[in-house]
Amino acid sequence: MAFESSPSLKDYQKGLKPKDRSAIRWRLVWMVVAALFLLTAILAVNLLKSEPFERAMGTGTVIGIVVDEQGKPLDAEIYILRPSMQGQTDARGAFEIRGVPAGSRELAIVRQGGGIELPIRVTAGGTTDLGPIPFVGTRVPGQ
Repeated sequence: MAFESSPSLKDYQKGLKPKDRSAIRWRLVWMVVAALFLLTAILAVNLLKSEPFERAMGTGTVIGIVVDEQGKPLDAEIYILRPSMQGQTDARGAFEIRGVPAGSRELAIVRQGGGIELPIRVTAGGTTDLGPIPFVGTRVPGQ
């Protein structure tokens, strides 16, 4: 504090005015409101990603056909990751997995030790048709 703005002896005789604490109180209120808003946002994001919430949103069906590089149907195992669900292709390379929770999922196609993963979006009450999925598996060393 500069000397010129410091209280004089007359000010001390009258008694010093208490500091205005309203600005400090408002700043504290805004900090608490901001912290509560941030906490609410974090909890909302975690709720939206939880499995019980996704189950409540509904389920859908995922269909597709697994083919090789020439378009011929392949026999493969199909997995939906989180939650763990699985299926198998038929003789035409087609698969259908029902009851998949709505939302963003990962689909894994596995065949003879190789595999691929695809991001998919499942809609509640709908069918997600992936169409023909070309399977270009990784080569096993030594084969």
